This record gives sequence, structure tokens and C-alpha cells, in this order.
Amino acid sequence: MTPRALLATLSVPVLLAGGAAADTVWRAAGEPLTGRVFSEDATGVKLHVYNSPHPRNCFGVEWIPKAQLVKVDRSKPPEEEYWDRALALKGEDAAGHAALAAWCKSKGLRLQATDHAERALWQAADNAEARKLLGESAAKRFLEEKVREEEVWKPLLRKYIAASPGERPAIAKELKAAKFAHPQAYLDRLARSATQPKGKTEDRRLTYRSAQIPGAVYTSWVPEDYDPLRTYPLVLGLHGGGPGGKDGKEVVGSGKLALPLYLPVVRERGYIMVCPTALGAWWQSFPKNEPMLEAVLLETALLYHVDLNRVYLIGHSMGGGGTWWYGPEKAETFVAIAPLSAFSSQGFARLHETRTPCYIYHGTKDDRCPVESARTAAKALKKLRAEHIYTELPDTGHSCPIEVVKEAFDLFDHRRLAPAAKPTLFFKTRATPWGERSSFLLPLEREEADDLGGITAPGSGGTPKEATIRELVEKLLKGGEVAEQAAAEIAAHAERVKAVKPLCELLLRDKNPDVRHFSAVALGGVGDPAAIPHLGQACSDEATAVRAAAVEALGKIRDPKSRPPLLAALEGQKSWFDKRFQGSKMDATDWEGNLQFVDGLLAALRSVADASVAKAVDKHVVEGMALREVSVMWDKVAHKDPRVSRRQLAVIAAKFFQDVALPEGGPALDRLEGLAADTALIEDGGKLLEVVAAARAAIAAAPTGTAPAK
Repeated sequence: MTPRALLATLSVPVLLAGGAAADTVWRAAGEPLTGRVFSEDATGVKLHVYNSPHPRNCFGVEWIPKAQLVKVDRSKPPEEEYWDRALALKGEDAAGHAALAAWCKSKGLRLQATDHAERALWQAADNAEARKLLGESAAKRFLEEKVREEEVWKPLLRKYIAASPGERPAIAKELKAAKFAHPQAYLDRLARSATQPKGKTEDRRLTYRSAQIPGAVYTSWVPEDYDPLRTYPLVLGLHGGGPGGKDGKEVVGSGKLALPLYLPVVRERGYIMVCPTALGAWWQSFPKNEPMLEAVLLETALLYHVDLNRVYLIGHSMGGGGTWWYGPEKAETFVAIAPLSAFSSQGFARLHETRTPCYIYHGTKDDRCPVESARTAAKALKKLRAEHIYTELPDTGHSCPIEVVKEAFDLFDHRRLAPAAKPTLFFKTRATPWGERSSFLLPLEREEADDLGGITAPGSGGTPKEATIRELVEKLLKGGEVAEQAAAEIAAHAERVKAVKPLCELLLRDKNPDVRHFSAVALGGVGDPAAIPHLGQACSDEATAVRAAAVEALGKIRDPKSRPPLLAALEGQKSWFDKRFQGSKMDATDWEGNLQFVDGLLAALRSVADASVAKAVDKHVVEGMALREVSVMWDKVAHKDPRVSRRQLAVIAAKFFQDVALPEGGPALDRLEGLAADTALIEDGGKLLEVVAAARAAIAAAPTGTAPAK
């Protein structure tokens, strides 16, 4: 008998996804109606035809007066009723588990019956009903195994996690002697997982397969009480938005903006959630999105202990469209899907074939994604008798109320992956018919050890030595979070100057933008002026992140030789800004991208500021950008006033002149003060006036010839 999963014994037992369970209402005339009986009283029955549990659902609502009623059948299939009983139990209720085990046996739920009998026995070893159901020999074997798990394996595993690398081989031998059968990779994954961040992590760089998928980031939530010795459900969230920028090559929306929609629910219910940022819009039409999603799921499942029988998919707006695409396409991976306010729908037969439940939501007054697509989906799934819930709310637009998110997660809570003929497409393993499926038991691949690290050969030991510069440069070549760590280690290394030449070569020649980006970051940390010419060339790199990192690095070197390339970068950014106009308008994605880049550029210019820099900032940023007539098109991003202010850009410029305190900034401050008075363009002009006044005071207080503040 294989060892049971090392999961806290209070986990909820498994119910496999299956066909739709619905109430049935027989009428005096017409065919019977199926759905969810929402209310029943002396006057009649209210039925939600598409199974919505929401009191304000307005689509597919049938009222059957009492005079027309023949019969109402609200009985549930045993698998469905099981959940009501199981969720009402507490983990330490031995009598309750024994009673539920007996009920499961009477309904033919053999695996559930065994599970609850074992739970009862662990809470009370003398429980006669549990012993009878299991049989004396099986009860004895279970207790022996459970004692070994709780009193021997778990303490040793916690000891292994807390130990140093040199101490772990001896503990691994103890585990093997105690008949712990899982491989060394399982132990290493546990130890690595204990070091991973908990809570919210924004824009985490993808490391797994980052060489093939450069630039990918995701935002994650991990329960703050995360324990690597137990498994957790995982939900993949796809953000909304669409194509952005004048050329449509940018992406509106991000994983960082998507997570807050779900965070109250995932925090309360103990889920791990990952929200990647699309590499291109739309989710289903940009080829690199699919391998990126696969890599994000695999990275999460290898760094955190995930139950692969509990992986779900949800998305809003553009993310809802992606959910309709990847849900059916990868149905062997996802237990259930939830497209919310989606612009399209498809794959209904596939969802039915793989027994993948679907929660759908839409608002009747959605002016971005018409409601008809959701209604079509609900009708198609009902015709197929596939498991689904459709909630439609009246007088609701493109928003997604929190109660809708809760309804989707109510479905997730009650469903596990249905066994399928094919293995899951993302995880390459088949669903099990019962229990959890530990992600730490996935086959060990070479790329995991190369990209994520932390995998050691059994018996290895010794105190690790400081990595050489060559080793750190090779580590940086992996991209992603590993490259970020390598850049920091290079900057702190005693022989960091030796890294300048290889880093400069990577900065200008490597094809992976992640590698070029962190080469620039590392060069900024090293601070050697010899890198200035190469960083200057990188200021015109095709990748925005590389340009921004090169600019920041030039500022960190703090050498007057950095001034010409930084001024060239400022002039180049002004040229880019001019080209993004569409008449007198600019896409919000272009506007925000310019704002972020200029903010970083001015921060770098502070370190080398002189009269020429002050005049260039006045010309290109104040006159060329902040004073330029522009209407920013915000509608694709959020419902904002289309007369968007230029206050933030103006404040950034004014703050620059306050920090450098050069008299050449005076004319620019005059112009910014005039802008602050134009309330049609500037929201909260008083904030800008405060910074302008502070800048004037700093200039007046600075002695003539004073060098700019560093």
C-alpha cells in the first residue's frame, strides 16, 4: 500500500466532477423543467433554469403557480448530497465521520466510505462502527501506517526542511530506513518550497523555461500560513484588457491588476492563485501565451505543493475569453472553469465530454462584451446536459461583483478533476480516481534543476562556496528570477569588476531580452564607468525593459560620461512620444509607458545634472510633453475622465528641478505654474503648485555653483 499523502487530516474528501445535478418541476401541461429551485411556498415555485444560486439572477427564471404544479423533485444524487454532509462535519468528529462512512457505503460511494471510516478511526481508535466497516486487519494496517506518518515521517520531514544542505543526506537516510518511499526530488522540493515567498508577490519573473519565454511575469497569492507538507488548490486567473498602444502591440491589463478581484475569496478559502500578464492580446490569439501559461503553472506546481486534482481556471473580460479558449482546450488539466463577462464562448461539447463544470456570469448592461454570448453558452450547455451555472444580473455592466466570485469558488470548492483517458496537457500526468495528486511527485526533468535550482543528488553535502563570476554570469543566462538573483550577487561580489566585459557582451548581443535586462541591472550594480558606452547603446534597445534598465544603470554609475547617452535617450524618448499621437489623442498604454520611462530617466539625470540637462528637461519634458495638447484615451483601461490630467508628468518634472536646484530650471517652473492654473487639464493643480514653490525655494537656497544633489 502506497503512503498516504502528507496532508493535514482535516482536508475535505474528494468528489469527482460529473454530470449536472438539477431539480425537476413537473407541470400539469408541458415538459418538466429542470434547474435550481430557488424558492417554494404556498403560491408556487421559482426556478432558475440555468442553475444560478444568485437571488437577483434575471435570465432563465421561471415562475410556476401552485395550480400548475404536479410535483417538485429536489432530491440530489448521492455524490451531490455527500457534499452537504461532508462539509458540515468537523475533522475531530469521530462519530460524525463514522456515520457518514456508513451512509456512503449505503449509497455505493465505496471510496468515500473508506476515507471517512479511516478519519473516524484516527480520531477514536476504538470506534466500533469504523472498525466494522474497514475490517479489523485493514483498520490495524491503517493505524500503523498513520502512526508512522504522523509520529515518524512528518517530524523527519520538518527536520529535513529546516536542516542545512550538508545535514540533509543523513536525514534522508533516516526517512528511507523508516520506509518513506518518495524520491529525493520530493524531499528537495519540500525544502525549496519552504523558502518561497508567501502572501502577495507582484510581477514575479517567470524562471521556468524563461529562455524560451523571455519577459513573462505573474502576480501570485500564497496563503500566509502555507505549509509545504500539505497540498493546496491552485487557480489560474486570466486578466482583462486588450491590445494597447498606437500599433496594438502593447497589452492593456495585467496580472497585478487582476488579482485584487479574487483576493478576498482566495485568502479566505486557502487557495494559491497565479495571475500571469499576457505577452500579447488577445489571450488565445497570441502564440506565446499558451507556452507561458504552461510554464507558469508548472513553475508554481514545482515551487509550491499543489494538488493537481484541484487546478481551476477563471478570467474576466479578455480573461473570460481566454478562459473559454483554454478551458475546453486543456480540459484534462482544469477541474472547472469560470468565464466572467467574456466577449466570446466556445468548446461546449468538449466541456461536456471531459465533465468539466462551468460557471458563467454576465451583466445585462455590459457595454463592452455583449451579454448574448453568455446566453448562447448557457443554452448550449443546458442542451448538452453539461454541468453549468449561469448568473445574469440586471442593471449591471462590465463589472464583476464579489458575490459572483464567491459563487464561482463555491463550485470550485465542490469539484475535483474527473479521470480522463488522456493525461493532463500541462502536467503530463493522469487524474487519480480518488484523493489528492501531489505536484511534488511529478517526474523530475533536467530543466527544473537547471532553471529553478534546489535539486541535489542524494548523498551530496558540504558547505557551498561563493559562486565565481563566471558561474554567476552563466546563472544570469537563465533569465527570469534566477537572472535577477544573479545580477544582485554579481553586484555584491568581491571580484565584480571581472563581470563588466562579459556583461557588456551579453547586453548588446544576447537574443533574450531578460538576459540583456539583467546584464544592464548588474552593470549598474557594479558601477564601473567602462560600461558607459555599452549602456549608452542599450538605451536604444528594442525592448522597453532593457532601455529602462540601461538608463537606471547609467544613473547609478554617477559619472559625467553618462550625461551624453542619457541626454540622447531623453531626445529619443521625445521622438517616440511624438510618434505615438493619433491626431490630438494618445492611447492610455502609450501615455503610461512614457510616464514610467520619463520618471526613470529623470531619476538617472539627477546624478549628472548641469545647466545642459536642465535645459534639455525643460525642452523635451516640460514643453514637449507636459504642455503638449493631448487627450489620453483611457476607455480600454478603466472608466476615467477622458480629459485626463497631465499633472503626474508635470509634478515629476517639477520635482526634478527641486532636487537639482539649478537656476536654469526657472523658466520651466514658470511654464509648469501656468499649467497648474488650467483646471480643464489639471486635476488637483494645487499639488503641482506646491512642488513648483518648493523647487523655487530650493533654487533660491542653493549657493551659486553648487553641484547637484546626489
